[in-house]
Amino acid sequence: MTSTAKPVVRPGGAQTRVKLSICADYFQRFTQASQSARDRIYIDGFAASGMGIDHRTRTEYPGSARLSLEVDPPFTECYLVERDEGRAAHLRELAESYPHAHVRPGDANVEIPKILAGINPKAPTLAFLDPQGTELHWSTVKALADHKRGRGRYKVELLILFPLQMTVLRLLNFKTGVVKLKHAILLDAMLGAESPWREIVSMRMTGEITTPEETELAFLDAYCKGLHRRLDYEHVLHREVVSDTGRPLYYLVFASDSDVGEKIMRSEFGASHTEQAQLFNTAEFTPGLVYDPDRERNYRR
Repeated sequence: MTSTAKPVVRPGGAQTRVKLSICADYFQRFTQASQSARDRIYIDGFAASGMGIDHRTRTEYPGSARLSLEVDPPFTECYLVERDEGRAAHLRELAESYPHAHVRPGDANVEIPKILAGINPKAPTLAFLDPQGTELHWSTVKALADHKRGRGRYKVELLILFPLQMTVLRLLNFKTGVVKLKHAILLDAMLGAESPWREIVSMRMTGEITTPEETELAFLDAYCKGLHRRLDYEHVLHREVVSDTGRPLYYLVFASDSDVGEKIMRSEFGASHTEQAQLFNTAEFTPGLVYDPDRERNYRR
């Protein structure tokens, strides 16, 4: 576990409240839909301190960890992973009031496989993975997808913050096409060895992909294709979220085998949450709510 200078209360803007609004609603719907199950499990890979703070107004609001603990009907087990020592200490204080809360200090890529080894493989399970950069490895996403394979009706449901604009694209150089070795290592870990990210860069440099918008869509498409084709999720949905000023930041990506889960999240992604209309980018190039594996695109092989 690391000791850093990070603020204990994680700062965020209006886009964070949009994200958390979706989380709160879906947590509630998930536990309602699975309340007949003996176990209902939640895993938060980047739980922070349990509270967030608006960077403009300095108003605090509940984060994903607290929201997961206060849902009714409750999850029977909530696993909260946090690498930062200060934030993990706050989580432990929070967990004292919730017997079903389990705080796991450490790296999500190390702790999540340990958690999976000890939980009921047949239990309905939801994982929220909210990295700030390249911290979430594809191997961890795969471990979650494989956990219930052949043992439960549905795989672990995933809600992932995919930091395309604020991280992935910043690690690339479309002027020279040369990617620094340290950046390539980060991208391989984050996107997986089978990801076509190098091919996408090459296609941009040779003119097969011609615009920044199409480049962005190619990377998003490749990530969703990994969830759908490589990890065998039946449904993959995504939604772009932008900053207070309208700058694209990241995508929320949802993966599930459940028709009910897909229907609920489709509604959540399309709903009019507070400030959501202006923070969800609906520009023409945005592919909308659903990953379409059959859509014809010139960068697909």
